[in-house]
Amino acid sequence: MAGAARDAPRQRPEPPVIVAAILLVIVSVVWSWLLVRVANDLVRRDDVTLAGRSARFAGAVCVPFVGVAVYLVGNRAGIAARDAARCRPADAPIVVPVRWVTGGEAAWTVSRARRRLEDGTISRAEFDAIRAEVRS
Repeated sequence: MAGAARDAPRQRPEPPVIVAAILLVIVSVVWSWLLVRVANDLVRRDDVTLAGRSARFAGAVCVPFVGVAVYLVGNRAGIAARDAARCRPADAPIVVPVRWVTGGEAAWTVSRARRRLEDGTISRAEFDAIRAEVRS
């Protein structure tokens, strides 16, 4: 009997089961991404109290697809406005990364003072005073 079980051919899963499993994984990944999107937007909202944010997130989690869809459709204008406000314009200067790469606050202060000196908004004496203050 034991030998007969070993000799029996393995049963492969039916193709519809494999397709259903793949669809389930895809739907789960999409829903998880949308849930993270909703949570990210709820964190950035300043027009809703913490209790309101919690209730909306609980609704999105407890009623999986309907909750997420209702939130995204109902708040699409606000989500777009918050996304636009969060994005840095392409022509805005990159200030903070350059500030950290160049050596921190002291180098940043001297660099800013040098630009102001070149623009003529401060005198050479004021520039020297700023540089001496930074060095001390």
